This record gives sequence, C-alpha cells and structure tokens, in this order.
Amino acid sequence: MKNQLPVLLLTFLFSLTGFAEEGASAVLSADDTAAITKAMNTEVTVEGKLHNVFWVNENVLMLTFREQKEGFIAVSFAKYREKLDEAYNGDITTALKGKKVRITGEVTSYNDRPQIVLRSATQIKVVP
Repeated sequence: MKNQLPVLLLTFLFSLTGFAEEGASAVLSADDTAAITKAMNTEVTVEGKLHNVFWVNENVLMLTFREQKEGFIAVSFAKYREKLDEAYNGDITTALKGKKVRITGEVTSYNDRPQIVLRSATQIKVVP
C-alpha cells in the first residue's frame, strides 16, 4: 500500500486538474445558450432535462430542453434511427422523454440555434 500511495495521490491530483481524461470536454448547462454558442465548432458535453423527444416527418429526431422554440437542441436523422432506437429498447423517443441527459458532440448552428448532431447512441448518457 505504501508503494501505491504516490500513484493514488498523483491520480487524484490529475483528476482535479482535468488531465486524467484525455480529450475530456466541458459540461455546459442546456439552459446556457450563450456558453454553448461560444463553444461553436468545438466538442462539449451539454447536460439538462429533456422537455420533448420526437421525430419530425419521420426524418429528423429533435431532443429539446425547453418548451420555447429557442436555445440548444440535439438532433439526429433517419439514417441513424435504427441504431438509436436499438440502444433505447426500441424507441428512443419514449425512453428519453423527461430524462436528464448528457449530450456530447461538436456544437454547430442551424437557423441561428446551437445544436449537436447525434450520430451514435454513445453521444447520449442518461444521468440520475
């Protein structure tokens, strides 16, 4: 145990400074549109409670965090639907609605609204 103490101490210190996970991204609140917009074209993790999860014309999956049609959204497309549904017991819309999630990906803009495009279920993590 004595020999492991320096390793444990270094691991703890690196985890505090953010060096423990290479490529770790910042966690932003889904309500903080300004901070998400500032992170445009970089990879971040956005956390918040989903207001609604639905398909538009069976082509675009929308994950919204507020009732208003503004602020951050996560989207996906029909070509990823089968894998996303598979990862969430056959229906991602039912499985995620109302859940608190972390969405990870590159922030882009669509119609002046910050978004993350979901290409894989690994970009979504349900959090307690």
